[in-house]
Amino acid sequence: MKLQEAKGNLKLTEGIKQFREMEEYNSELYEALENLKITEFKEKTICELGPGQHLSHAFLEYQMGAEKEILLEIADFAQVDSPAVLTDLKLEREYMAQRLLPQISTDETWKSYLKKINAVYSIDGMKGYKKVPDNSVDYCFSFAVLEHIRKNIFSETIQEIYRFMREGGTSYHTVDFTDHMGGRKNQLRFPESVWEDDIHYRMDNYTNRISCSAMCKMIRDVGFNDVKVKHTRVFKKLPIKREDISSDIGYISDDDLKIAMAIIVMKK
Repeated sequence: MKLQEAKGNLKLTEGIKQFREMEEYNSELYEALENLKITEFKEKTICELGPGQHLSHAFLEYQMGAEKEILLEIADFAQVDSPAVLTDLKLEREYMAQRLLPQISTDETWKSYLKKINAVYSIDGMKGYKKVPDNSVDYCFSFAVLEHIRKNIFSETIQEIYRFMREGGTSYHTVDFTDHMGGRKNQLRFPESVWEDDIHYRMDNYTNRISCSAMCKMIRDVGFNDVKVKHTRVFKKLPIKREDISSDIGYISDDDLKIAMAIIVMKK
């Protein structure tokens, strides 16, 4: 069904697709703040990769004092010309707001409201990354995004992140290494030539199938010399039989196969 949708032969109903509620999406940022022991962003520039259909993190960070927010996407999943609403845009009580949100007008769109907080929303993929000035970002976040970056541009993407991070900057990423359908690793069944073609990439459950250890090596190779990994969910047994893994993928250790979710934090 996912493949037929990617080919344009089928339109899946919204009920079948997986969407995060804004409250759930915000909780991911709060978890990151707790893990990094951050309570404010005064005069900091924040970047988020792949915010998806929600833009609320930029407004939470603004209230925490951020000077600028940069949101990098591959398409306008948030529909920035739609009306902006205040729901779930206010900070939780334990975080002291450095400033209040700008007043929202009756005809406010997300596009105009982002402009009020000095936020940039880029929807042209790698072109957007390259527009971010060198050494300009203090914190970079992503939540279940790195695994969706196409394999053939993954290293280039990490290089761009390294380029625009300030010295001492922190880049925090939650990564879901499962197949994004059944919660196991059935994406490893497919030959590389099939899985990496344009049609399969257009499926919304495409993942680059880069293992956790391989991903960390690629991150270190571009220059991040401080990379820490926390496994947040691990399978008790292998989620896929080795004989079911496509022979052209190469060897993956048992430890890597068992990693379902992880947090990767790298510092420049």
